[in-house]
Amino acid sequence: ARVYAGWGFTQNFYKKQLWRELKKDGGVPFESQEDFLVNFWEAFFLQRDPRNLLALIWTWQQGDISNNSQFELQLDRAYANIAILPVPMCILAPENDLYFPKEDNFEEATGITRHY
Repeated sequence: ARVYAGWGFTQNFYKKQLWRELKKDGGVPFESQEDFLVNFWEAFFLQRDPRNLLALIWTWQQGDISNNSQFELQLDRAYANIAILPVPMCILAPENDLYFPKEDNFEEATGITRHY
């Protein structure tokens, strides 16, 4: 939970102590950053089934859209396949996201739009 806490909110969230604006169950404010980590993040994860969390991690690790017999690890071919879908697409590139950095979004968007 502690490691996840560093990704779940931006660095500025902690630097600016924005956790102080959040409330515990019952509307009581968090007294300290430690209180926030224990009663928000740890409380959140401790009520989860650890097998579900492991499955989520496995899904993220295996999330290469080109790792299959159709594209054979050729990411550019997988991106080209996405580009032929007859649907609108929106790729969000947040400035401070530690999960999905904008540099990764730029690479993906470039790969997909190259085929439009």
